[in-house]
Amino acid sequence: MRSARALTIFTAVLCVFVLTPPTQAQESPVVGAWITTSWEGLEGDPQPGLLIFTETNYSMMFVPSGSVRERYAGETMTDAEVVAAMSTLVANSGRYTWEGNQITTEAYVALNPNYMADWGENHLVYTFRIEDDLLHLTWPEGFMAEDNPPFTGTFRKVG
Repeated sequence: MRSARALTIFTAVLCVFVLTPPTQAQESPVVGAWITTSWEGLEGDPQPGLLIFTETNYSMMFVPSGSVRERYAGETMTDAEVVAAMSTLVANSGRYTWEGNQITTEAYVALNPNYMADWGENHLVYTFRIEDDLLHLTWPEGFMAEDNPPFTGTFRKVG
């Protein structure tokens, strides 16, 4: 009798675990595609930029304010034109995590080969806030150059 009661209780508890759907983790608030609308802390007009966040991965490409990407004249780019084009573009992709108002990225591939490193050795911590369909993302001090202060990009969600 006692074993039948224990088996009934065990079965009931097992059914609760099996039939109860798992709790879902909260979706990252930055999931989506975002295009540049403005920069604060960088000189010049806003230049094109696109950030894409999935639940676990990101890709970012943008032209920092103050940079101008000149079109080349010939059918192929000269070495000098390649250098000029690459020096006016930030591009990297990898994985990220978020907690509170911070995003930590780890680049897997990047235009800057010194930024491409083993996982965990090339992380960067940003702060962010979202207002309606705008993402305000602040890069840390020293991102563009060692002595550069933090700067903030504002991005509008698209698609």
